[in-house]
Amino acid sequence: MLIDRGMIRYDDIRGFGLKLTHLHNVLAPETADGRPIGQPLPEVPIIPAGEGDERRLRARIDLGAVWAQVMTRCERAIVSDTPAEFTVHDRGELRAPQTLVFHLHTRERWVIDAAQRTATLAVPGWRLTLHAPWAEEIRQREDSIDHRYEPVWHLECRRPPGAIAFDLATRFTIAPV
Repeated sequence: MLIDRGMIRYDDIRGFGLKLTHLHNVLAPETADGRPIGQPLPEVPIIPAGEGDERRLRARIDLGAVWAQVMTRCERAIVSDTPAEFTVHDRGELRAPQTLVFHLHTRERWVIDAAQRTATLAVPGWRLTLHAPWAEEIRQREDSIDHRYEPVWHLECRRPPGAIAFDLATRFTIAPV
């Protein structure tokens, strides 16, 4: 359902564009004029930690070193108590107010319900619903290609500039259809 674009052949000029932060499934800030801010290459190892079994998952990664130029702290955690639901927690503190964008990528188009602040993705046999109550806007666009040269849909859940500290919970529910 959700994909990471991966890389294409090194001799294909479009490969350089796939290295951009906003073309991955991340939370990332934007400049005041709407340009995505990219992550610099990490200077220290960024290693996630986690535990789980066939039913539950607890995972976390400290991204403070990755975002040090724009954030004083940043952490992502994924929590799931059942295979049918998980929540992504993004917590941190910006150095200055900036728009934050939760980026997701799929091969299928989402159905967005702006009033409910949800987006639903249907694939054969399954339905995935994203719940982003913190997002002021949810939008999508067809955005370039993946490593198979197939079109990719780019979903953006957007929080406008405001408070420096953030604690965003984005919940996903998965159901057979």
